[in-house]
Amino acid sequence: MSHPVTVTEDFETVAETSIVAGQSIETPVMKIEFLKGAGVVEIRKKNPPDMPGKIESNVLQLNWVPRSDAQEIKISPNKACSTISFWFDKWTGISDFYIFDGDKLLAEISPESGDTNNFLYTNKKITHIKFDSVNIGLNMDNFKFTQ
Repeated sequence: MSHPVTVTEDFETVAETSIVAGQSIETPVMKIEFLKGAGVVEIRKKNPPDMPGKIESNVLQLNWVPRSDAQEIKISPNKACSTISFWFDKWTGISDFYIFDGDKLLAEISPESGDTNNFLYTNKKITHIKFDSVNIGLNMDNFKFTQ
């Protein structure tokens, strides 16, 4: 019997990059797709202060353009997983998180309210998560996928 394996993406070994709607970023662990909307999605150095072990150093940052369409984001681990976890620093302006197994919607989860939040969800098989954001400078980091 195989044991679960957890892979982590903290963006420390990912080159700084910026994408617009219709583009994606691939890391050794996951794929980030900017499906539609205005602004940019970036891998970049976080502005101080860091939140060690949560949101620090290099991060995934969403920068929406005010008074425009929301950014629609899709995050997919490279392999289907049973648990997905990550940290984010703004809860206002985020739609619910929609968790999928292929085309099947598994859950719709509202983000916790607070300055630093951990998203955690477990199911038999998770292929991706989608959400909309209307945030300027939403930081996300320390993604963990248990496979």
